[in-house]
Order: sequence, then C-alpha cells, then structure tokens
Amino acid sequence: MTLNAALWCLHYGSLWLFTPVAMNFINLARSYVCSFDNKFARSKAVPVVFIVLSLALTVFTWQGAWDILILVSSVFATVGGWQKNPQILRVSNVLVCLCWLPYNFVNNSWAGIVNNLLTLVSLIVALIRYRAKQKQLNWERHVLLFMPDENWQCHSEQFRSAALMRLDASIKWLSLIHISEPTRLRRI
Repeated sequence: MTLNAALWCLHYGSLWLFTPVAMNFINLARSYVCSFDNKFARSKAVPVVFIVLSLALTVFTWQGAWDILILVSSVFATVGGWQKNPQILRVSNVLVCLCWLPYNFVNNSWAGIVNNLLTLVSLIVALIRYRAKQKQLNWERHVLLFMPDENWQCHSEQFRSAALMRLDASIKWLSLIHISEPTRLRRI
C-alpha cells in the first residue's frame, strides 16, 4: 500500500494535481493507522481526524471545483475503512472509484482511468459473487433435509445424490437452520 500511494503521488504530481497528491498522503497515513489492531486505531475519533485533515488539505491545495470529488472520495474511503462489514467497504470503494473516475477523465489521467475501471469491475464482480453466495446459503438454510426411505421416493437419482451432498454441506449450518413448518414432498 505504501508503494502504491507513493506511485500515485508521483503520477499526480507529474500532472501538477496537488489535491490527489495530498489525498494519497492521507491514504498512506490512514493505511498505516488501520494496520494497528488496538483500541486507539479502532476508536471513532480517528476517522473524524482523517476527514478533517482531508478537508483542510483540500482547501490548502484547491485547484478547482473538481477537487470536491477527491474530498468526497476521501471521506467515503475513510468511513468505509472503519466498517466491520466487508460489503460496506466494497460499496464505499465503488463510490470512491465513481468519484475518482470523472476527476481522472477531466484531468487526462489515463492511468487513473484504467485503474478506476479495473477496480470497479473487480468490486462489482465481488459484490455479485457475494450476493449469489448469500442466495445459495439462504436456500440451503431453508431446504428440508430429506433422506428417502420406503415411504417416500425421490423424483430422480440427481435429487437423491444432491440431497446427500447437501446433507454433508448442511451439517455445518444445523445450528443456524430454523424450519418453522416442514414442507411435505409429494408422494409418488
């Protein structure tokens, strides 16, 4: 992360864009503080300090109205970094990329545009995969664990093998399963 922030500082410095340089220095400091796992690093005052610092440096390095996007992205990154839910962090990073993308476009930062587009694609894929995984887990939690016996027959051999595979996978979830009323299978 340190090398990444330093390279972005060099890139934006070469374009004479000082607000992104300042925000990348803040990103460097924020990453350093987040690397500690102590009470101070997790306190609610730390993100406020970084947001105020971002505001002060944006005012100090002001070059135009587009710099507001960089300030907003820094606020999103700071708030997202202090969340415990990884999905909130991913969504906040999508918002960060959406703030940087027009700024990079207006200021002809082609490396920034490519970086933001690749990051957006990666984040969107991660969000979609997480959602699909959650749907699958929710479906498995509500499936009636059915083992065929002489009174009930499965509709197909695939269902029988799938039920056995799901039984193995669902044993982990037994403490989470809550079936209010079992669903009956049709008798063949």
